[in-house]
Amino acid sequence: MLRVVNRILPRATSLRALSTEKPKVPKKSKEEIMKEKTPAGKLDDLVNLPPAALRKLQQLSLITLAANSTSNRQLPYADVIQYLGLSSVRELEDIVIDAIYNKLIKARLDSKGQFIEVDDWASRDTPANNIPAIVNLLTEFAQSAADVRQHTLVDADRRDAQVTAERKRAQQAEADLIAARKALDESVMATMNSHDPATSTRAKASRTGRQRPGQTAPASK
Repeated sequence: MLRVVNRILPRATSLRALSTEKPKVPKKSKEEIMKEKTPAGKLDDLVNLPPAALRKLQQLSLITLAANSTSNRQLPYADVIQYLGLSSVRELEDIVIDAIYNKLIKARLDSKGQFIEVDDWASRDTPANNIPAIVNLLTEFAQSAADVRQHTLVDADRRDAQVTAERKRAQQAEADLIAARKALDESVMATMNSHDPATSTRAKASRTGRQRPGQTAPASK
């Protein structure tokens, strides 16, 4: 019995130690830290980075802030200083100037208005977990473009058929108008000839000349 208890106690102790032991979190490399979009207030946790790496991370965080800004691309000094965990305006301006020279951002400093006017910025690395959403978005866009193209082709065919039918109707109407004008001209000419005395005399003489020989024309009363 004692042997069994002695065997169980060490196992229980080891299990209790394992349950209370904190899991080890793998340390991230500098490259992984540089790729992450550091949220506001977290730069202070990275003070152990070399100055060059910390400055690079601050510049990348500035790009993230510019990309997520909704204030017409104008970043107030106070917001940027708080976001990057800086201590002075001079430090902020140095970071922005370095980012401009490194072609990470296109901007100008407005010392009087105390804001950074951003024109453009370099793109950040896309996180791997965002790729499926991007693929779905592009797939939906491609399908939408295909639907629009098909609808446009169908609409173009319909309009072509409509234009062809209207052209045929116009040609038929023009032909009918020409025929009507010709018939009207013939009718007018016939009416004018029937009321012309010279034409009537010539017509009577022609009819008299065509009578049979020996036939006497009726005497006029």
